Amino acid sequence: MYAEPDKLTGKLQMTASLLPYALLFTGILLAANLLRKKEGLVRAVALALLAWTLLESGWSILQTLRDGVANYRYPFIVTGSFRSPASFGALIAIGLVTAVVSIVRLRKERDLLSRIQYILSLIVLIPGMIALIVSRSRAAWVALLVSLLILLFRETGFGKWIRKRRLVAVAAVALLILTGAWMFLMKPDSAIGRFHIWHMECRVMAEHPWTGVGFEKMFKVYGDVQSEYFQQKERPQIIVRVADSPVYAFNEYLKFGMAWGIGGLLLSVAVAAGGVWLLFRKRSILAYTALLYAVFAFASFPLSVPQLKVLGTVLLALAIAPDGKRHPWWLLALWGIAFCAATVAAIRTYPEEKARRNAERVWRSALMSKQDTENFIARLQPLYSSLKDNPMYLYQYGFVLYQSGAYEESNRILQQGADRSCDPALHTTMAQNHLALGNYEAAESELMKAHWLAPSRIAPLWMLMRMYADSGRTAEAIETGRAIQDMPVNQNNADMVALYDQAIALLNELENTKKQYP
Repeated sequence: MYAEPDKLTGKLQMTASLLPYALLFTGILLAANLLRKKEGLVRAVALALLAWTLLESGWSILQTLRDGVANYRYPFIVTGSFRSPASFGALIAIGLVTAVVSIVRLRKERDLLSRIQYILSLIVLIPGMIALIVSRSRAAWVALLVSLLILLFRETGFGKWIRKRRLVAVAAVALLILTGAWMFLMKPDSAIGRFHIWHMECRVMAEHPWTGVGFEKMFKVYGDVQSEYFQQKERPQIIVRVADSPVYAFNEYLKFGMAWGIGGLLLSVAVAAGGVWLLFRKRSILAYTALLYAVFAFASFPLSVPQLKVLGTVLLALAIAPDGKRHPWWLLALWGIAFCAATVAAIRTYPEEKARRNAERVWRSALMSKQDTENFIARLQPLYSSLKDNPMYLYQYGFVLYQSGAYEESNRILQQGADRSCDPALHTTMAQNHLALGNYEAAESELMKAHWLAPSRIAPLWMLMRMYADSGRTAEAIETGRAIQDMPVNQNNADMVALYDQAIALLNELENTKKQYP
C-alpha cells in the first residue's frame, strides 16, 4: 500500500532541487561584492563558455562522423553531452554569439587574456557553425539570428551602411522571409505543434488568470484544457495530428504563467528583460549571450536543462552584480547572509537530494536492462519515496504492477502520475487494469480520457473498439472503427500503421458479419 504523495513534501523536494542554483547565485554576488575588478568574473565566464562550446561542437562532429547524418533520429546522435538537440543547439548558438562579440570588441586589444579570448573565439566559429546546423534546432537558429542582427547594428557601422543601400536592405529582408519559410517547411508539423502548445497554455492561463495552477499540476490541467478543446467541436485535421502530450512547456514565460498566473508571466518576462538590459547597460560582453538565452526561452525549455539552468543563473547573477568599486557594508553583509543560508539549506537537504538523484539513476538503468516483471518491481518499488513526483517513473512502475496482476495497486500509482501529467498512456494502462477487474464502464471512461488528451493516437480507440467487440457491442465497435478509419496516420510510425491496419481489418470483419446476420 502507498500513501498519496504529500503536497508539502513535493514542494520541499522542488525547493531542495533549486538550492544548488541559489547557492551559485548568491556565491557569485558575494564574490562580485568582494572583488574590485568585476570584469574578471565576466572574462572567466566568457572563456569557460567558449571552451565548453568548442568541446561540445567537437564532440557532436565526432558523433556525426561516427554514425552519419542519415541516422539522425530519436534518440538523437548529434547532441554532445545533452539529451536533446534543442538544448544542445542553444548552447552552441550562445557560444557562437559570445565568440562573435569577442572578435568584434577584442580585435584591437593586446593584453594576454584578450588575445587568448580572441583566438579561442576564432577557433570556435567553424566547428560551432557545423554543430549548430546539424543540430537542426530552429529555436537556436532564430535566437542566434536576432542576437547577431542586434550586435551588427549596435557594435558596428552596419546600420549606416545598410541605410545607404536600399536594394541590399530589401534583398536582406526577402532573404530573411525565405529563410523563415524554409525553417517552417523543414518540420511543419513540429512548428504547428509548437503554436498549438502555446495556444493551450494561453487557455490554461485564461482559466486561472490570477492564481495559476502550480508547477505540480500544470500539465494535468493542460491536458484537461486540451481535452475540452477537442470535445467542444470538430477541429482541423492538422491540429488533431500535431496535438500530443508535452513534457515541456516550450515557452518558459508561458510556463510561469500557467504556474503562477498572469503575475508569473509578467514576472518572468521582467526578470529576463531586466537581466538583458542590465548587461547591456554595463556594456558586458555577455549581454548578447543573455539576449540569445531570453529569445530562445520563448520557444524552448532552457530552465528544464541542468546545464542551461546553471548558465542562466550565472548570467542573472552577473547582471545584478554591482558595477562600482566600493559597496555599502550592508550589501556585502546581505549577500553574505544569503550565501550562508543557502549553504546551510543545501547541506541539510543534500541527503534527500542525493537519494533522489541516485533513485533516478537506478530507475533509468533499470529501463535499459532486460529482466522479468518480479525483478523489475523489486528494483522500482524502493525508489517510490524519492520519485513519487515523477510522472514517467510512476507510469513505468504502474505498468509493471499491471503486468504482475496487481491491478488496484497499479491504478493507485498511475492515478498519481495522471494528477501530474497529460500522458494518455497513464489512462490506457488504467483502462487495462479496469478491464482485468471487470470494471467496463471505468475502462471506457479512461479510454475516452486518453483519446481526448491526444486525439491523433490510435491506441485508445483501438482498445475501445476491441472492448466493444469482445463484449458484443458490435454497433459501438463499428462506430469506433469508422472513427479510426478517418484518423490521420503517420506512415513513418510503424506501430501506428500496424494498429490502424488491425483496426481496419476488425472493422471489415464486423461489418461483413453484420451484413450476414443483421
